[in-house]
Amino acid sequence: MDGFVLKKDGFKNDKAAKRACEEIKKSLVKIIAARSGISIKSFRELNEEKLKSYNPSSFSLDSFGIEDLQALAYGISNDTFQSHYYSPLVPFMQFFLMEEEKKYKGKIKDGNFDFYTKMEETEKFNELRTSILTSLNQVNVKRSQNDNDELKVFLTKEEYCQVFNRVYEASKQGLQRSVLLEIDFKLGLRRSEISLLAVEDFWIDENGFLNTDDEGYGRLHFPKEKSKGFYSPSPSFGNLVPPKVVELINLYLKNVLYPKCPFSEHAKYAGKTFIGNNSKKVYKDSHGFLFRKEGYFYNPDSNLTPASIGTYFRNIRDLLTFLPKEKREVFSTHDGRHTLNEWIETSIVIPKLNEKRDWAADLQMRHSAKSTDVGKKHYRMKLDEETYKTIIDASINFPYDLRELEKWEIDLGYKSADEKRIDDNGLIKIPTAKQFIPVKRVALTADEKEKLRIRSNELEELLNSTCQKPVNWSAHEWLMKRNGWLKEKEEIDSKLIS
Repeated sequence: MDGFVLKKDGFKNDKAAKRACEEIKKSLVKIIAARSGISIKSFRELNEEKLKSYNPSSFSLDSFGIEDLQALAYGISNDTFQSHYYSPLVPFMQFFLMEEEKKYKGKIKDGNFDFYTKMEETEKFNELRTSILTSLNQVNVKRSQNDNDELKVFLTKEEYCQVFNRVYEASKQGLQRSVLLEIDFKLGLRRSEISLLAVEDFWIDENGFLNTDDEGYGRLHFPKEKSKGFYSPSPSFGNLVPPKVVELINLYLKNVLYPKCPFSEHAKYAGKTFIGNNSKKVYKDSHGFLFRKEGYFYNPDSNLTPASIGTYFRNIRDLLTFLPKEKREVFSTHDGRHTLNEWIETSIVIPKLNEKRDWAADLQMRHSAKSTDVGKKHYRMKLDEETYKTIIDASINFPYDLRELEKWEIDLGYKSADEKRIDDNGLIKIPTAKQFIPVKRVALTADEKEKLRIRSNELEELLNSTCQKPVNWSAHEWLMKRNGWLKEKEEIDSKLIS
């Protein structure tokens, strides 16, 4: 076929091949239903009454035409038509034409046809090919901008907390959907990976709840066999799960998942296996998906599909009236990874850790250093989990409450007290012109200057003595104190200079 090559390895794995096969079957059922005079949006609408009129002999592949594509598009969105019907159907029909071409050439080669008969056979095949390809090419399928990865949206921490709180409070599914948000924005899982995420992919205790270290952090050990392209697993010591995310997931497990399906039920799926490139991941003791289809929470093996997860995020948009229109209209799962990377790479840490921020971002998003980036690969070998945690703590371990978030941002130096926007009720204040009128400075007395110099020297000593984290301090405590001292010293030095 012109411009088409069928490869034996056309599918990346058996699961992808099986999924394509199922989607093609659904397409053919819907086409035959339309040919039988039955209009349906989905094959699930074929009840016993409609099946009485269902006539498989009304359609054959060699009769495929534009009206069949119109039947497929009936009652569904452009996204669904493209991803679940048109995209898998095109290579299938091309393959059918290749097989027909083999038959045609074999017939010509083996048959004792005269010139006119050969012409007739050639014309017959060319008409078939032209008819099918013309029908396929008449469909102008444009990718929806709903999940366009090129339309990158970055949320500020304030915007994200507003999104989180609105989703959490919006419906009875608020807890589940807010966990989805956190997995996307804090752990950076893609929607295909969220679909496969299991409780057992976390560091858990014997009751199926997330464990934590002394500083409240959990661990995610996402296997490469579930990751995109089988090349994006968690690091050997696991991805850090911030304390507040651990608390939220455990709340979801306790109040939503386990009341409907106790953790012990996961043992029914001991031995669950996922296949990668020359590797496999076997869950020896148990396996249960974290996110499950509505109405199937009792089944540990009934996971949400990537498409359903994408739909969840699109449905959230109507709630996000506080976001700028350009962000709200394209809000999707892609925004989580974009935003997570931005938060970590622009985090405020001590100067010597600045060059390590992109390393921490790559770890949290399960990226690997490019083979040509020798320098990055070299210094990564020397960095430890504590450095990783220090950067994560200063970038994504923030509170959900807007008032607490603003205090956190001021303490860590993301904003100054003069930039405070949240009032005592947690509402965002609109700045007025009066707030920006410069204040006239009063000259300091000699005694005041001396006290400031003494305090500046004390702060200098404190900063010099804590370049390395004290053993008895947590990473969060260390960062908070140092940032507070740095900010105080800058203010004092500014007063002394003026």
